[in-house]
Amino acid sequence: MVDNNLLHFEDYKNKKEEPEVKCAHCGKYIGMHKKKCPHCGIHFRGEAFQFKHSSEHDYTLSKNKTIKVLALMVLIILISISLFVVLYKMYAN
Repeated sequence: MVDNNLLHFEDYKNKKEEPEVKCAHCGKYIGMHKKKCPHCGIHFRGEAFQFKHSSEHDYTLSKNKTIKVLALMVLIILISISLFVVLYKMYAN
């Protein structure tokens, strides 16, 4: 006798919802373990979750570098102005 309430592993595996990620090529959402995007057809060397779409890249490193460069420029300008004021007062007398 077969119990209809039992769920076989293969049925469970097929029914289970897979988390989705953006395709690295087209940006549409696909299952994270796919090896090929069903929308654009690109093949992945590995699984889809190992690749990021360009909209998901973290650019904080370049932003931090820009802030550091700007801070350094402001510091150089302030030191230059201070040096100019000191020299001007020294030679004005």
